[in-house]
Amino acid sequence: MTGERVLNGHIFALYGVYDYWRLTADPRAVAIFDGAATSLRHYVPTALRMPEWVSRYAVGCPNAYIGYHALHIQQLLKVYEMSRTAVFAGLADLLRDDYPPPAVTGTVVFAGGTHIGYTFSATGSILEQKPLTLSRQSNANADQRIRVRGRGVYYQIHNGALAGYFVAEEPGTRVLLGAVALHTYAPQRTLLFSPGTYPGYRYGPAWTVAESRTYTFPRASAAPFDATAWVNGRLCYRITAGAYAGLWLPAVEGLNPA
Repeated sequence: MTGERVLNGHIFALYGVYDYWRLTADPRAVAIFDGAATSLRHYVPTALRMPEWVSRYAVGCPNAYIGYHALHIQQLLKVYEMSRTAVFAGLADLLRDDYPPPAVTGTVVFAGGTHIGYTFSATGSILEQKPLTLSRQSNANADQRIRVRGRGVYYQIHNGALAGYFVAEEPGTRVLLGAVALHTYAPQRTLLFSPGTYPGYRYGPAWTVAESRTYTFPRASAAPFDATAWVNGRLCYRITAGAYAGLWLPAVEGLNPA
């Protein structure tokens, strides 16, 4: 095969095949869809994904564009909806984890202690750093949650002593209140529980804990979930039925999405 093999174009063509099948029930469309979807399963993780960075535009193009990366994520969620094959939701989640949507606003809670603010070059090199020591918990506003190349996820602080600096996301130390980088799934997915103890949380309007439940499972179990997001700095699953219905479960060892 020649040409760039553009990811978003491939998926847009897949939409057309799906629509044609819905109108005609032509089995040839099913075969074409299956082949095109199989190509996605192969090429997205092996040739198009750039771990902890923006996905490539095409197999034959080394360039990566933030706008197309966001489109790729939404397209893969749509392919999951069309195919009902969980691997595509998983690929969308993987690309989101690599480079989450940076445009967020909200309140960052700083625990008491010392925090370091940074400025970075385009390649992720540290240009400047500024320490801040707090005697107690404090808050500041953020206007970005962004992956810094070669590093982790950082909040860009908008006001206060660290205005203009980036601080690392660290649960329990620095967290952005709320649910960000939200993915919703239709149909719902299944969360598999290994034997163990797992807490779940319901949050109030200010994203403080309004309710918590903890259950111990002596054997493997499962529950449906319809969304994932970073909730107060932690990746979480939103459970829709069973003992944790309506609660967010932090992603911990022993929980595996299907």
